[in-house]
Amino acid sequence: MSHLELTRDLLMDVGGHVEMKKARAIHRQGGVKSAEYQNGVLSGETRVGGKMKKVSMEMISKTHMENHCTCLMVRRDGRVCAHIMAIGLELIDPQTVAVEPLDTPIEDRWPKLSEEGRPLSLQVMLPLKVEASWKRGQLMTAFGAVLDGEEILLSALPEGPFYIEGHDEELWQVLRELFPIEAPGIVNLDQSEFGQLLQGLIGHSQVFFGKKTSASIVAKPLRRKLSMKGERIVAKPGNLGLWQLSDSEFQPVAPGLPMRLYPVLTKGMPVSAAEARYMLADLEQWFEVPDYLWGTLPEEGTPQVMIVLEGSLRHLEARLEFRYDGVKSSCENGEPKLVGNFFTSLSKEKAVIDFFLAWGFEGPVKGGRMALRDREEILKFHAFADLPRQWAVKKGERFQVAAKQVVAVRPDWDWQDGGRDWFSVETKYRVGGEELPANQVQRMLRMGRAEHAFGKGKIAVIDSEFIDEVNETLTDSEALQNSPGIFEINAQQAAFLKTSARDFGMLVEDEIEVDLDLPNFLRPYQVAGVKWLYRLSEFEMGGILADDMGLGKTLQTLTFIAKKGGPALVVCPSSLVSNWADECKKWVPELKIALHVGGQRGEILEADIIITSYAILRIDSEKFQAREFDIAILDEAQQIKNPDAQISKAAHHLNAKHRFALSGTPVENSLLDFWSIMEFALPGYLGPRKPFLERFEKPLRIGGDPALARRLARKLKPVVLRRLKKEVAKDLPDRIEQVRYCDLAPKQQTIYSQLLQESRSQVEAADDGRKRMVALTALLRLRQACCDLRLLPGLQVEDKDAGVKLDDLQNLLAEAIAGGHRVLVFSQFVQLLQGVVPILLENHWDYCYLDGSTKKRGEVVERFQEGDAPVFLISLKAGGVGLNLTAADTVIHLDPWWNPAVEAQATDRAHRIGQKNVVTSYKFITRGTVEEKIL
Repeated sequence: MSHLELTRDLLMDVGGHVEMKKARAIHRQGGVKSAEYQNGVLSGETRVGGKMKKVSMEMISKTHMENHCTCLMVRRDGRVCAHIMAIGLELIDPQTVAVEPLDTPIEDRWPKLSEEGRPLSLQVMLPLKVEASWKRGQLMTAFGAVLDGEEILLSALPEGPFYIEGHDEELWQVLRELFPIEAPGIVNLDQSEFGQLLQGLIGHSQVFFGKKTSASIVAKPLRRKLSMKGERIVAKPGNLGLWQLSDSEFQPVAPGLPMRLYPVLTKGMPVSAAEARYMLADLEQWFEVPDYLWGTLPEEGTPQVMIVLEGSLRHLEARLEFRYDGVKSSCENGEPKLVGNFFTSLSKEKAVIDFFLAWGFEGPVKGGRMALRDREEILKFHAFADLPRQWAVKKGERFQVAAKQVVAVRPDWDWQDGGRDWFSVETKYRVGGEELPANQVQRMLRMGRAEHAFGKGKIAVIDSEFIDEVNETLTDSEALQNSPGIFEINAQQAAFLKTSARDFGMLVEDEIEVDLDLPNFLRPYQVAGVKWLYRLSEFEMGGILADDMGLGKTLQTLTFIAKKGGPALVVCPSSLVSNWADECKKWVPELKIALHVGGQRGEILEADIIITSYAILRIDSEKFQAREFDIAILDEAQQIKNPDAQISKAAHHLNAKHRFALSGTPVENSLLDFWSIMEFALPGYLGPRKPFLERFEKPLRIGGDPALARRLARKLKPVVLRRLKKEVAKDLPDRIEQVRYCDLAPKQQTIYSQLLQESRSQVEAADDGRKRMVALTALLRLRQACCDLRLLPGLQVEDKDAGVKLDDLQNLLAEAIAGGHRVLVFSQFVQLLQGVVPILLENHWDYCYLDGSTKKRGEVVERFQEGDAPVFLISLKAGGVGLNLTAADTVIHLDPWWNPAVEAQATDRAHRIGQKNVVTSYKFITRGTVEEKIL
């Protein structure tokens, strides 16, 4: 794991210039005794409040620092303070004269404190005109005390000892930090020191303007309103910076605001359209967000791209211009700008720039100019660059003259039908409308030059890398060369070659649209999915439906089975057998369903859909091999990722016309996983195992060339369908809710039944006054038994017998994390959440945790929001309200709650304003138990 590099700039960014100024003073005065930075932890010994203390800070990321200094600012706000920054400065620039002073204790002239000392109370006299003094940066402040009924300056106190209590203790600590050598009397404070003083005066009753007018310093923060100024989100600071003085009352503004968000109170936070909602949701913890602001946020604009091309065959220039609503503008210094009602689009402008960079251009420099100076690259650009049609392109006179000289040598495939199971392809080369003999092209390639004279002053340009990619694509199709330049290819490879041909710019006939009468409850992308399954089956092919979790792979598959006709075999994990049966009853009630499970299963029954588990498929593999199916479906097909496992062999040997695999994570570890699944769905499509690994897996594992990755992607495109939620968001509701049913494990079923019988007896035997309490206790025990037997007090049970919910959770988390999702896991039972932790550790999944005992709740939430941890475990009561967790897009409820509103509040932690993704919520319900009644 890499750690942040410790630099002055980093310290300035995380601590700010005010704390840096104090840190430099501590450092220059030899106030750091020791310093080290190891494994991302900055630690050392420095002067805090006049005493040497050991402090440390975990530097997790640029926006996530956990400071463990004992000073008031850190204890109150958790910010990065001058003390830890001084330690950082010592590492960057060691003070050669610091050792000797540090060995000599600094004289401490502060009065001593003791519980047996004389009672002392403190008082503070602030400037009469605080705002005017603040603007000057000089705030004359007097610090006094009342001793034995007499008022005296703090600096004039005798040695003591003295006894103080309450708010005086807090004030004393702050003053020790501000004045480490001796107690102050009347002093001039700067703005930073005055702000630190106000922190120590919160709730203190003896604070005055001058000698008579009382001042009040309150803890309740002032929530400023946010607004948009141009492309920045801004909030008005207090009239005293991070404090607001109104009618003798001081109120903090946004205490605890992370350093990264401080600009909102100064020059404003620049945001893009993509970030604006998320940023507002983040800032909502410290500021008031007016309702109108959500609806008036500017959206990301789509620039009109204007390109001016000019130059010769020695030097070519492209001038890029972006217009938004007719106004010329662009992102400058990596920041979007506001043009009318639109933000300039950093990503869309970058895509245009990247297009030219890919062709070898340099820049852009001021004015959007990019240049290409290599003659061979210029020739290739003229010959092969295909500028998007939506760009407005102006070609200069010199550019047009040069372009007329250049012609491209392009490969093309000539297709010939050969029979039902194969066809032939011949590679031909064309220049304009003329065909070029293959032997001439080969001669040009052997010469190793991109340009060749072509008569009439023309220059023929050849791209050897492109021709290599075309030829390698034929090799990828397992083609057989029976005569020079002519290849015979299995019909299963036709879709792959046609996909490749379209990418190569060759003319290929369009695919015939599948015409199916499908149920109107299907969403548009689900209709496309069913048609995709049907089209492959018509060509006697199979494939992998790899849609993102929650998009309805089961529904699409059942609709396809109903249209195509059976018998069909569905193989799934044991925990999902009942779910498949329920889905069949819901979506295809007209089909006959049979479950081939359990110890008394016998022969395979006759039905439209037979559902079994992977374990039973392995045990009864001979029975299944003897049976012929029209359709075979593997759900959670990553179960057969190891081709040498018995279950994989049993699946590969199934006798079915059409085979399809369902998996949200078809590639978990390596391409060998994928090869095994594909060998079930479409045997032979990827070729034999060993050649496939040599040709693709090994080179790509060590960072193979992009052309190889492109060829594999093209090969898979016709037979693998994967849609992400963000790609079909327009067809989805904002929130998807699903119930995941679990079946009790055998031991769990026995104990649950016993508890149910005992509960009924106890309720019947209880007095009328106690019946309700007895019933509630019994329900609690039953709900615990549904989740995990280890939740029941006094019951000893082996882990394997405790229940299936955590196993099912592990499978769902594996799919979610592999798909790039971030997950909130809720439960009412803290012990159940703690039982999830070993699963996360075993799989090396980072996580955050929050229950009622969590002390630094805000830090935990911020770590999840800003970090990469994919899982957040949350007690329903601790996290049901008051959290903003829009970094998550998946919510899992391990157990149902009696009050649906509480569950809804928990799900709303992710599904709030500011969420950019569709949120999927899963409820784990144990079938045939009290949980179904709660649901």
